[in-house]
Amino acid sequence: MQKSILVAAMALSLAGCMPSLSTTSSRSAVLKGHVMAFDVDANGNAVSVRDRSGKANEAVVTTHFVADEAKTVDISVNGQLLNGSAVPARSGLKVDGKISNSFVAAAAGPDSFLGLASVKGTNFAVGAYGVTEGGTTYFGLGATGNRTTDVPATGSARYTGAMAATVAGSASGFQSVVGTVKMDASFGPGQGSISGRVSNLTAVPGGTVDYDILMEPTAIVGSAYENGRLRLVAPGSSTSVATMASSDYQGALYGAGAGETAGTFQFAADGAPAIVGTGTESIQGIGVFGGSK
Repeated sequence: MQKSILVAAMALSLAGCMPSLSTTSSRSAVLKGHVMAFDVDANGNAVSVRDRSGKANEAVVTTHFVADEAKTVDISVNGQLLNGSAVPARSGLKVDGKISNSFVAAAAGPDSFLGLASVKGTNFAVGAYGVTEGGTTYFGLGATGNRTTDVPATGSARYTGAMAATVAGSASGFQSVVGTVKMDASFGPGQGSISGRVSNLTAVPGGTVDYDILMEPTAIVGSAYENGRLRLVAPGSSTSVATMASSDYQGALYGAGAGETAGTFQFAADGAPAIVGTGTESIQGIGVFGGSK
């Protein structure tokens, strides 16, 4: 998933005439994930969902270095969202040198930012990109890292970790939701499968999330999986509690021997138990998950 491009500008040295120039370089990474677009009021508060990804989008994040120090970041997102929206690109975001890792450097511009999601691993990172344009804020989550090159040909693995999501309910409004994830993978020659469950969901700033997110089995091809489907189910069971209008999850295996996995998802559902108050609501959201063996 990660692509590295080193562009070296060789330091020129004209003895006695001019000093050496600092070495510059660039590194690009591809983050694959999901985006949600929402309208905002004059204070920047989200008021309604405008659009979101169907299948995952790919973001190209290029970090520019001077003398091995990250200085600026350019971001572009390929493809469109479900209703045809295109995510605006930005360039020249200034890097916050205090918050970075070997995959993604945190940076900010006048109307945009690139941050690091709370879900993280040794061999992967999740970038969070936000940009506001014309009264619409686009917020996306995408994973990148050291993709597995030695995926097991036999056996199985259980991954445990964390999930973080942004959801919008017709009754509850916008909420941040966190939880735990367990994923089970089976490996076979050339192809395997993976499935999982997100549970222990908690809403911030408050509310009860009275369901789990079930991740239906989908194929592992190489070190990646995509086209997964989600269901909202009663906690600890497989009984559906909402009608899914749309869903998708995707991800990849990271590190030696497929030691970690991470990915993103999107969903929309009707008749889900309300997070705030009683009754049911229509809900949609995007999220990220990651775990290790």
